Amino acid sequence: MNRREFFSMSLALSAMALEGQASAQTLSPKVAVVIGVDEAGSLPKLEATDGGIYAVALSEDLTSVKREPVLLFTASSAPWVGSITAHHVTGYVTDAPYIHRLDDGTLIMLWSSFDKQGMYAIGQAYSTSGEITGPWLHEPMPLNSDDGGHAMLFKDLNGKLKIAYHAPNSKNWRVSIKGVTLQGKKLIPGN
Repeated sequence: MNRREFFSMSLALSAMALEGQASAQTLSPKVAVVIGVDEAGSLPKLEATDGGIYAVALSEDLTSVKREPVLLFTASSAPWVGSITAHHVTGYVTDAPYIHRLDDGTLIMLWSSFDKQGMYAIGQAYSTSGEITGPWLHEPMPLNSDDGGHAMLFKDLNGKLKIAYHAPNSKNWRVSIKGVTLQGKKLIPGN
């Protein structure tokens, strides 16, 4: 994998030691998010034409990579994602991957990109094998339509599943927290 595959808006998901595959216990303490930098040490411009999300096995002390990264999916594999153009390069963005294991054992990933109308949005995919390596099946439509992203899930003090993310994707963003329910393996945001 070269530096171009890690561009400023494409995050590599470094998750758990792939030795026994992912479990609910191994996901949380082993997750790290990495952004690529150019040779000068600054964030690069949009360089990839199809951003990817990767998993990589890390050493127990999280200081080194144990083996080559594994491509989980590319942005264009989600049917709702549209392209953007920045600095004369057109491409598809992957951003802010977040993995969560639901109570029924389903492994889901929330991630952000731009939809076909150019709005920032949250995608959801689930691992059909229940493992970090997938394969990952994408929902056909994004989770939201309020130009927001960088989502995470949590349970409130009453045990209700919630989603938190920023919206809109501008200098005037604010935190949005909504309840979510499950319809099969699909998250449905509420109020």
